[in-house]
Amino acid sequence: LPPPVEFLLLSSLPPPVEFLRHPLSLSQSQHWEDAIVALSDLAATLAREEMDDVATCRMVGSTDLVELLLSLQSHPVHAVAVPVLEAWLTLQDVPTSERHPDLASPLYGRLVEVILKRVAYPPSFVSWEEELDVDEADFEEMRRLATDVLVGAYFLMRAGYLEKLAEVIMSVEGNGGAGVGTSNRGGTPYNNNATATATNNHQWEMVEASLYCLTAVSREACARVKSVSNAVRGGRDSPVSGDGTATASGLTQLAGMICAGGAQSA
Repeated sequence: LPPPVEFLLLSSLPPPVEFLRHPLSLSQSQHWEDAIVALSDLAATLAREEMDDVATCRMVGSTDLVELLLSLQSHPVHAVAVPVLEAWLTLQDVPTSERHPDLASPLYGRLVEVILKRVAYPPSFVSWEEELDVDEADFEEMRRLATDVLVGAYFLMRAGYLEKLAEVIMSVEGNGGAGVGTSNRGGTPYNNNATATATNNHQWEMVEASLYCLTAVSREACARVKSVSNAVRGGRDSPVSGDGTATASGLTQLAGMICAGGAQSA
């Protein structure tokens, strides 16, 4: 039997994200902030409402929609970036076993980099009394709302989450003469790549933001280490022993590096 006419008509329509790209591009080129905010809210709503199909990439244009959300998440305007956080929280409700592989740990690794830069103090920051580009209330709200997303990222990435943030801190310390750290998974040097490049002219702000992102998952990371420690003391194996050991090693190494850097600066 031939497919129904309705199916043929729907199939001929472009993916939903195509309805967003052109108006968003136009709004950005014309600096129509209200329109960009509305389009960001629309994109986030579309992702939340269709998340089951987006997470499995059954919806045509799912990966394009995710890329658009990442771009909006990095937008400097607070009202544009905030709605997107809800989309990531909705994605976290979909079990990783049911998601497309690209929407698990690899995606959240990129998301952590975006949020890291988004929650950093402005490069010219001196005090909130003198800051003209960023509103203090917006800044604090972004950090508060991003915390749940960061916790979800940690649960997916585990020790990899800590390594990504440690790369930023160690790259700055390395540029300052403290040397290059080593990975807690085998002793190889940390990979100072694109994230490290972002710290070149924006150093203390990125280090502080990295420490903030580490603090956001401190309870979960400590629980991970504690569960392994309890298993060892009880003479039993832990299913997360490898990751827990890597987490403990990485945190110890990072704390030592920070303390050494503080001693040198003193």
